[in-house]
Amino acid sequence: MTLPFPRATPGPGEPGGGPGPTSRALPAPPPVRFAPALLTPTRLRITIVVLCAGYALGAALGWGSARLALVMGDFGLALAALTACVSCLWYARTRAGGTRHAWMLFGLSSLMIALGNGVWGWYEVVLDQPVPRTSPADLCFLLFAPCAVVGLLLLARRPSRPAGWLCLGLDAWLVAGSLFTLSWSLAITRLAPPAGESVLRSALALAYPLLDIVLVSTVLVVHLRRSAAQRAAVNTVIGAFALTVLCDFLFGSPLLREQYSSGQLLDAGWFAGSLLLAGAPWMTGGGLRRRDGGSDPLALPVPPGVGGAADPLGPLPDRSPVSGTPVPGKRVEGPVRAGVRPGPVPGDGSDDGGASALRGPAPSLSAFAPYLAAAVCVLGALITLAPRGGPGTVGVPAAPGSPDWVVVATTGAVVLALLVRQAIMLADNIGLTRELARQEHHFRSLVQGSSDVIMIAGPDGALRYVSPAAGTVWGTDPERLVGRGLAGLVHPEDMGEVLHELRRFLTADGPPDATVRVECRIRHGAGHWLNVESCVNRHRDGLVLTSRDVTERVRLQERLRHHAFHDPLTDLPNRALFTDRMRRALGGRRAGDSPAAVLYIDLDGFKAVNDTIGHQAGDDLLVQAARRLRESVRVGDTTARLGGDEFAALIVGDPGGEDGVDRRARVLEIAERVRVALSRPYRVGARRGEGEAGAPTT
Repeated sequence: MTLPFPRATPGPGEPGGGPGPTSRALPAPPPVRFAPALLTPTRLRITIVVLCAGYALGAALGWGSARLALVMGDFGLALAALTACVSCLWYARTRAGGTRHAWMLFGLSSLMIALGNGVWGWYEVVLDQPVPRTSPADLCFLLFAPCAVVGLLLLARRPSRPAGWLCLGLDAWLVAGSLFTLSWSLAITRLAPPAGESVLRSALALAYPLLDIVLVSTVLVVHLRRSAAQRAAVNTVIGAFALTVLCDFLFGSPLLREQYSSGQLLDAGWFAGSLLLAGAPWMTGGGLRRRDGGSDPLALPVPPGVGGAADPLGPLPDRSPVSGTPVPGKRVEGPVRAGVRPGPVPGDGSDDGGASALRGPAPSLSAFAPYLAAAVCVLGALITLAPRGGPGTVGVPAAPGSPDWVVVATTGAVVLALLVRQAIMLADNIGLTRELARQEHHFRSLVQGSSDVIMIAGPDGALRYVSPAAGTVWGTDPERLVGRGLAGLVHPEDMGEVLHELRRFLTADGPPDATVRVECRIRHGAGHWLNVESCVNRHRDGLVLTSRDVTERVRLQERLRHHAFHDPLTDLPNRALFTDRMRRALGGRRAGDSPAAVLYIDLDGFKAVNDTIGHQAGDDLLVQAARRLRESVRVGDTTARLGGDEFAALIVGDPGGEDGVDRRARVLEIAERVRVALSRPYRVGARRGEGEAGAPTT
């Protein structure tokens, strides 16, 4: 494919593409039916590389014949562009909003390229004649750039404030003005048609390079304003369009323009651009799935938990989590999502340029881009002052050192835009500094006034920050805690469970704002232990722990639990606890274990004591009987009050002896000791009463 001289810097490039911004609310058009096994991203990349390499090899070898070279240079490029058109339009059916429109425009731009190359093929292959200096192909090629530019702008991160739109316009002008100045100085003035040419020819000679400059400016602006979720896809778009524009400028250079013919190696660049655009929608793999059940190709997964982070507390013991009721150090609640993820603060400029340039995907390039653009513009102005050309060359100074007023005007506009851009950035920085100071004061007040102790532990387990509340809650100066190991504050009995839960939390896959709550005992400055509940979050340098004193709550829970399973009068285990322990003793027995024994005890004559002396005396008698029962059995045996004057004892373990007869005799000995102890007289109040306990049964 070739263009006559008026097409100085043509636009028959084939754009590469990339998916647009992530769209979460999607309509339900027909699902994509490409075979996932055939269109995996890796295989797609390999296919594109192989096709481009094959085309480049064929172009380097001349395709074997001049006729085939014309076919591949014209209709080959048209077929590649048509493939990109179909791919983009098909993908647009599965998108919504601005993303859908962007891909439709990419498809339309590829269609213009296909039509333009088709016209070239009609002249060179079908009619076997040179392409006219002005033809319908020029209109198609010129429409390629506007469609691509608008599509790229739809993929860019759009500002949310008027100042942001102004910065976006200034950035675009800085890049476009600098490129125009440099192009005007190096190429445009040399490629312009001589005086006397038609207006159409002159317009075409300037339209191609100017549209390429606009496209390059848009590519650079979109590159500096792309979001993290779009980075891979937009990079594909940027690379493809950059390749296209590079081929256009090479075609317009004096070295290649006169020797160019369709099917040469330069066409391989345009061919690669079209294939990149065709494969871009499916590069991430998500686009191969159904819209109603698959993922958005630009919806990146939430980063997993810090599974590979250094353990902040060092090696952990091999301990299994304790089941049953909560114990100190046991995780009482699994990872949960924290509250609302904080958004950008007002005036942070995250979407509006200004200081946001320093937080973009390419911080250094983004921050210095305006100054680099101004430097390029000044370089172009200096080039125009160098003596070159002869009299009558359009746009070139007639005498050495005389200024080119087009370059002077453009340079002045670029410098003015740079000053305005700098003023906006300074104003934005001032606003950000004030907002940062306000938020810092706000959060400092919250931390200092909170009754919760906030700590930051580093990867080595050392405390790097402790809030002032530690002095009130823990009785320890916060400054003395900084630098100490977190493990030194936790009760030794709780350390194993704390380490186990923290390791499981750090190695588990989960959202980065996941939270886990851990209970343990912390040493108070006075020497006693406090029950503390800590809410643990991940931090880029370790862990953030928000702790509160729950000692009173734990004591209340223990008191309630004790009351639920103990007799309020005698403080012996009640029927529920005795039944549970008996079930566990009998159910957990293994072959060879010694049998357990149960003693049921009833106090004879207890009703007479209640009727003659009173209920208070009966209660005193029950308390004394419970104490005697507890003293009569061994340590580890369970005594309980079943109700009224009924008691029981659970004899567990080996009571002694080598055979079953000896064990039974030992149990009977314990039962007799209980009977004797309970049969002794009781002193109740000022009177002396006697009651004899019934014989225990086993």
